[in-house]
Amino acid sequence: MAWGSQFLRKDQWTKPLWERGRFQSGPQKGSTTMDLAEGEKGFVVQAVNLETLFTNAAATLFNHATEKIATKGLRTLDEKTIEVAATTPTELLVNWLNVLLSLFTRQGMVCNQYDVIEINERHLEAEVGGEEYNPGCHKLRVLIKRVLADRVRLQKSGGLWHAVVVYET
Repeated sequence: MAWGSQFLRKDQWTKPLWERGRFQSGPQKGSTTMDLAEGEKGFVVQAVNLETLFTNAAATLFNHATEKIATKGLRTLDEKTIEVAATTPTELLVNWLNVLLSLFTRQGMVCNQYDVIEINERHLEAEVGGEEYNPGCHKLRVLIKRVLADRVRLQKSGGLWHAVVVYET
């Protein structure tokens, strides 16, 4: 059985998304979207290292949430330094994504730049940049409430890190 097949059926996968660069918000190479139970959505990402995986997961999450529809009137926000700790790599990924979601819901920051300063399996420090949410410039695709810790899977296999990220809408 292939890794992740216990979570996804082949008909739940949509075409791969890889239209933009590594540090821009948008679908990331190696990511695939999926639909799950009512009120849940998710995606799959893979990368050669944790830094790239965490960056791609964050960019894909924000691509699911928003779409830039105009650039006039955008206000860039100051970068923020984020530190996240956990006891496992999976918990670290969940915490990272939920902290980024809280920047969006509490401060209106549409994150689109991710500079990982330090990462290991239990700690992440990164600088995050983005824009102030503006309904005239950003289309809200879906309001993501939180990443579901009990549904996220992260594993290293065959030299690649693979993650299944499921979030509540």
